[in-house]
Amino acid sequence: MKSNSYPSLRKTVSAILASTLLAGSVHAAVVVTTTVQGGTGYAVASSTDLLQTAFGTYTGTLDTVSGAQPESRVRDGLGLSTDPSAPRINSGSSATYTLDLSTNTLGYTLNSIDIFFGHSNGGRDEITSFNVQYATVSAPTTFITALSGGSSVIGASPFYGRARVADDTLSSFATNVAAIRITFTTVENGWSTLKEIDVNGSPVVIPEPTSALLGGIGLLFLLRRRR
Repeated sequence: MKSNSYPSLRKTVSAILASTLLAGSVHAAVVVTTTVQGGTGYAVASSTDLLQTAFGTYTGTLDTVSGAQPESRVRDGLGLSTDPSAPRINSGSSATYTLDLSTNTLGYTLNSIDIFFGHSNGGRDEITSFNVQYATVSAPTTFITALSGGSSVIGASPFYGRARVADDTLSSFATNVAAIRITFTTVENGWSTLKEIDVNGSPVVIPEPTSALLGGIGLLFLLRRRR
């Protein structure tokens, strides 16, 4: 009597497919790295990040606190160091950006987010706690926390700095992204100024099938033909 090995073979193929599809979605940890540039600020930030090339909409409170400049200043690619020309952030300020999905319907892969900040007053040049969240194309109103309680403390003043949010192992930390939300939970002495936000990433494209995936499909096809 011939033993039927098809079910176990199907399980093996399914395991190969699952591990292949999940391999790209695992990351170690999202961390903050602070770079300090004393006294002058960053003259030029990125002019090719996603907020420049794939901006959709903005909602938030960056431009509603007293004395704040328009929110659009944080995505103009300039990263101005002069305080009067920068939007102001209070403890609790937030910014939510949707990305343009009209062409890139699968969303975007996030490699890193750069937050440029600081103030000529040494008592207002640090972001002591902030959160970064993102929403995907499949659930555009459900935000997933990538970083909670991130801190960018410079330690000397007055200075301007860049807080880079990125995975500590992989080149990206989220994919199929449709929206990003940054919440500044605590700012030194209640408020500071925000120079620029750069969201670095690229559109998601349909990947070429891997050899494992091709092998799995071939096995499934063989099983179907032999039934």
